[in-house]
Amino acid sequence: MSYGIKIKHLRIKKNMNQQDLSNGICSISYLSKIENNVVKPNREIIDLLCKKIGISLHELQTEEELLLKMKCELTELNHLIRRKETNIVFKFSEILKRYEALNSPQANVIKLIFELRITLLSSDRIKSTAIYNEIIENRDYKPNWIEPYYYLFCGLYHYMIDSLEQALSFYKKAEKGVQANKEEVYYQLALVYSRLGNFSLSTLYLIRAYDIFVKKMDYELCTNCNLLLGINYRKMGELQKSKENYFKITQNLSPKRDKETLGKVHHNLGLIYSDEGDSTKSIFFIRKV
Repeated sequence: MSYGIKIKHLRIKKNMNQQDLSNGICSISYLSKIENNVVKPNREIIDLLCKKIGISLHELQTEEELLLKMKCELTELNHLIRRKETNIVFKFSEILKRYEALNSPQANVIKLIFELRITLLSSDRIKSTAIYNEIIENRDYKPNWIEPYYYLFCGLYHYMIDSLEQALSFYKKAEKGVQANKEEVYYQLALVYSRLGNFSLSTLYLIRAYDIFVKKMDYELCTNCNLLLGINYRKMGELQKSKENYFKITQNLSPKRDKETLGKVHHNLGLIYSDEGDSTKSIFFIRKV
């Protein structure tokens, strides 16, 4: 377990510097490594540090165990968000209630990062901005495991407010750190690159995301990838590829169930035929929207 952030917080709260706390226990440089979770000290050193800052090792261990449980629940909640499950806000509020007693800086920044994700679902710019600013103020307390979520969710925030370069910066950091569900990061990178006009890079990331979505049988996101691929191919002047992409989408859609998606396909086919100078086919597809 990593106790470094908690020890650092309590040391600062008691107006102790690193020399005050480390004196007679370990070197200042070793304490710095403990506080930054670079090393895992033995139980004796942790026990001595705890006594000096006025907390028992048992209290510290209990908090770490609760943080681990909260991590598991929040990670599962993110899976539910990706699957577009219902009652996400209620489920998040229930998690917050269960871990209300956890009020350390580390626990609070974890809660804030996931609160940002929940708030983004409603596209509430004002509330999202307030939460984002609070996260940035407290980001030094975030544990290592949450960094991919931190970068991805902050990227989503900047994408929502049309700060595309900032979104790209966060997504690239998420790409480096994420181990599971890479397709989500790839898809977001594809979206932002497309909006920035870098259609070739957008297409590269779309193909990566699409391959994983196919393996996971996530056909809705496969369709989303194909829609954006069609747009990218058209923007790059590859009109035949774009048309093939859109006609491939229509093979798996129902006129009644997928009216909105079909509308997007027909609209884009109308634009392609207009680019080709075929006004008859262009009008035909535009009228089907």
